Amino acid sequence: MIANTAIALLSGFLSVGSNEQGPITVESGGVVSNAKGFIGRFSHSTGEAMVSGSGSQWNNSSDLHVGEAGSGTLNVTDRGVVSNTTSYIGYYSLSTGQATISGSDSQWNNSGDLIVGRWNLANGTLSVESGGTVSNINGVIGQEPAATGVVTVNGSGSK
Repeated sequence: MIANTAIALLSGFLSVGSNEQGPITVESGGVVSNAKGFIGRFSHSTGEAMVSGSGSQWNNSSDLHVGEAGSGTLNVTDRGVVSNTTSYIGYYSLSTGQATISGSDSQWNNSGDLIVGRWNLANGTLSVESGGTVSNINGVIGQEPAATGVVTVNGSGSK
């Protein structure tokens, strides 16, 4: 847990749930900065990341993979902010990625593309609700023929 304005600076990648199960929580103004981010990196792994509260940030200077080969969940709430270049929700075959951006001023800022369901048999779900915001250059839902991508935008001010 990174909280109460604590700062974690990593020069390499951050993997949440690499080989088994792993959570990370960034809250109460905590900040995590790293190069590339993974949530649920390898098959049979489960990772969950929560970024919640005003001033709380997870800054990736490169890509963010939510469910790269395993199962990954990203929750951004209560004015939390996640930023990266390109992001993938459900990357490799049989992976599952889920991202929920909820609440006014909660943001997921992609300076590149956002792909929901990348390769065949990958599953990706994105929910933007209650005033949450997701920004990106290009958006792709279900990139390969057998990939599944679902995007839901619900509630006033959600975009």
